[in-house]
Amino acid sequence: MKKINALGFENFVEDIIITDGLGGEQFRKPNDISFRIMQNRWRIPFEQMVYVGDNPSKDFIAPKKLGVMSVWIDNEDGLHRYNESSGLEGCHRISSVSEVYRVLTV
Repeated sequence: MKKINALGFENFVEDIIITDGLGGEQFRKPNDISFRIMQNRWRIPFEQMVYVGDNPSKDFIAPKKLGVMSVWIDNEDGLHRYNESSGLEGCHRISSVSEVYRVLTV
């Protein structure tokens, strides 16, 4: 919730945000259940969904398996850093959230 509040998304929690912290153990990454719930709720094909994350070790496993576009925020000062075994093939790489729109409009 701290991250959601910091981003100003607290009003969207019940409608569009599904997190492992709010959903419980069964939602822990790299489980794909959150993506399946969103796909079913809004009837959006996985290929039209976008996932933005910062942890190469677990964030992109489920989206890649389902065909969801993945955007990796490579934050130099972040907790999660890239290593060659991270599995980032096919992910769009950005350095800040403000670059997401650029990736989506390419």
